[in-house]
Amino acid sequence: MAYSAADIRRVYLACRPIFAGNNAFLRKTRKIRKLVSIHQASLRPLLQDFAFEKVVDIIRTLLEKRIFQSDVEAKIEFPELSHSSPARDVQRAASENDAARSAAEALEEVASREEGNESDDERPTSVVHLAHDAANGKNSKKFPHYAFKLGEASLNEILFATHKLRHTAVHRLPTTCRGVEALIKSAIILAETLQDPLRTAQLEDLRLDIDSKIKAMELNKNVLEDTLSQELQKIQRQREELDRQEKDLTARIIREDRENKFLIGSLLEDSVNRFFLDARTMVNGSPDDADQVSDAEEKQISTTDCAEEDRLLVVALATVSEQREDKDVGDARENDGVVFREATVLFDIIDKLVCF
Repeated sequence: MAYSAADIRRVYLACRPIFAGNNAFLRKTRKIRKLVSIHQASLRPLLQDFAFEKVVDIIRTLLEKRIFQSDVEAKIEFPELSHSSPARDVQRAASENDAARSAAEALEEVASREEGNESDDERPTSVVHLAHDAANGKNSKKFPHYAFKLGEASLNEILFATHKLRHTAVHRLPTTCRGVEALIKSAIILAETLQDPLRTAQLEDLRLDIDSKIKAMELNKNVLEDTLSQELQKIQRQREELDRQEKDLTARIIREDRENKFLIGSLLEDSVNRFFLDARTMVNGSPDDADQVSDAEEKQISTTDCAEEDRLLVVALATVSEQREDKDVGDARENDGVVFREATVLFDIIDKLVCF
């Protein structure tokens, strides 16, 4: 069954410390299943996401490809795991140095405290002192001079390393993985010095197993750091996108607020103009009403003028008729005076009509 590269890589990283050493040569599914069941507690996060048989099947495939057995095959199968940037190497080296410095300070404090206690003790010297005397040719029942086989390292260096190992184990001093590996190497040198091949072989196997687990931890740290870097970059891109959206939103809100202010200002201006126009209309009437009143008044005035003209004409004709009757009665001289008066009255009526 085909599995994704991410699933296979996760199973490899989780199971690499388990399928190391002789376990890397397993091929039978039954033994693989049994070993996974034994380490089920440590593999709980993996088994919560993947089915048990899926994990067993992936492990069997990796074992057949010798991925657990060979680091070269592992690098070919997972090249991204062996990638390490210079900045990451510098950071790890600095962290290792800080941890080693802290461990050295703690060891010095413990050693100085124990030396003070030994100076106040009148009992015979410790086993280390007896071994030191035997190495220098002083015979002892417990440590004869032929009990040690010194190599390139001096006995003082070996015993000093043994001090570090004992203090770290007894006082539970914190140390790094590389520090633990260094302590195991010191123990191997001590076993070789004491000419104990069995313990030397056991410690060598332990060192190899620890080294394999340290490499597995480093691979996991590489993956975690790469994942962290990728996620941080993704978050950074999202943050930049959110900043851009924030700027766009702010600009849009300001623009809409400006447009809203302009709209409200225009409406207020129209309202003010309409209010004062209505006020003037209430006092003086609207322009249309004024036009309508003017037309009505002009029509009424025109009608009145016509009636007045008719009345004046009637009066004028009546006057003329009366004057004509008087003309027949009076003499010629009086007739001339009547004619003159008639003319004057007519002229007055015409003037009145013209004025109207």
